[in-house]
Order: sequence, then structure tokens, then C-alpha cells
Amino acid sequence: MSHDFTDIFFIKNGKFVETSTKISSSNKNISVYDVVRIISGKALFIDDHIERLNKSIQLTGINFTISDTEKIKRQIEELCSKNQKFFGNIEIRLTQLSTEEIEFIIGFISHKYPSPLDYINGVKVSLLYCERKNPNAKVKNTEVREKTNKIIKQKGVYEILLVNEFHQLTEGSRSNVFFIKNNTLVTAPLQYVLPGITRKYVIEIIKNTGLQLIEKLILIEELSTFDAVFICGTSPGVLPVAQIDNNTFDVNNAVLRKIIFEFNNIVSKNMS
Repeated sequence: MSHDFTDIFFIKNGKFVETSTKISSSNKNISVYDVVRIISGKALFIDDHIERLNKSIQLTGINFTISDTEKIKRQIEELCSKNQKFFGNIEIRLTQLSTEEIEFIIGFISHKYPSPLDYINGVKVSLLYCERKNPNAKVKNTEVREKTNKIIKQKGVYEILLVNEFHQLTEGSRSNVFFIKNNTLVTAPLQYVLPGITRKYVIEIIKNTGLQLIEKLILIEELSTFDAVFICGTSPGVLPVAQIDNNTFDVNNAVLRKIIFEFNNIVSKNMS
């Protein structure tokens, strides 16, 4: 398996390793991972990410539990210092090599953040009929990633929304998605999607600001009935969607803009 890490060093089982070094795992091994955003050398929402990573470990049957979050935080800080890199995305990856052998890796990966104009004008996304087999677990799935990357490049869109066999929208290939109608927001129930960290905080904002949340799957045919749409995730934060294929949406919707404002406040507080 290619480690796909950038910069000079990554950490393997607690030790610094040069990125030119091959790792021992292969595509036949079970790998779970999580991607954490680094801002000014600090890991954003790191406790939430470790909790989700442990959930992925549990769901895939790997015999391991991450119990020392503070150790992970220290390693991330050391990795930032070693590489002299204090902004970007870090991947935490755990692979079951054998019954008793675990490979634990932390390293910087390439990232693509939206531009400032994307947050003003919104982004275009497209649809793909595809489902992840175990949506609650963040597992390496090269087939889905290759399909979505190909469409993103061909169509020049920011993200791909996945559609199931019943023509229902579930989640983005790298994000969760919310639909807005008046003061009501609709998103897919948790059992159909990856439990996004940003999704969690968006739901808290919705509940704390008196907006209504409905968790249900929507049909493709229902897209035109919504006022606004946004995707959310580690890299984009909360990002307005201007267009889903031929359907257009209001990127200046008041509810959407309020959620963006409140989420940015939460990020600022977490980094302070």
C-alpha cells in the first residue's frame, strides 16, 4: 500500500520515518483512518477524530483501541515541528497486519481547501450512483475514491454526492450534505453516512439556534424543492453549494450564512 504522505517525515509506530520509505501493509490488509485538519500547529477537533477512529476500529473488527489521546496530540505536534509545517491535513491510519501486529501511522497528506470565493459564490457538485458498504466506518476504499476523483476531474466539480439504488442521496464522497427549506434542514440519518465531525457541530448549531432538523433520505427528484444546500467536512468546513448538476441554489440564504458564521466561531474557540 502506498502511504501517500507528503513532506519529509511521517510517524510509524511512534518513530519518525522518511516519506521515501515504503510501508509494509498492502491493499489486502484492513486499514481504517481519519483525517485531521491542522491550524497553527494544532489539531482541530482531535478528541472527536480519535473517538470516530476508535468507532471505525470497532466496526471493522480490528483488535485494538486508541486509549491515549494525549500521546497522539504530542506526536502530531512533534510531526509539525519536525517538518516545519503548521497548516494542512494529517492522516491517522491504523492497519491490521496480522492477528497480533498493528501498524500505526501519522503523516501529512495532500489537501485541497476551497478558495475564499468558493465560500462566497458556492461550488458545483455532481451525482454518482454509488454506495459505501460500511458507511459508519472510515475505511480505505480505493474503488469509490478512484470513481469520484475521475468524475470530479472530468466535470470540473468540487465534490460528488452519492446516490443509492433507490435514487436517494446519502452523503458526499468526502463530506456530509444538508438541504435547507425555509427554517428546516434535512440530512441523511446517521446509519447511512460517515458520522462527520463537522456534521456533529452543524447539528448542534441547528438545535441551539432554534432551527428544525429532519434526518431522512431525499430523492433526486426532490432537489428542486430546496432553497439552499451545503456540504461540510474536515477540509471544506461548511461550504455553500451553488449547483448540483442542473439544479441551482441560493448561496446567500440567511439560514446557510448563519450556520457558516456559527461554525467558524466554534473553530476559533477550539483553536484558542
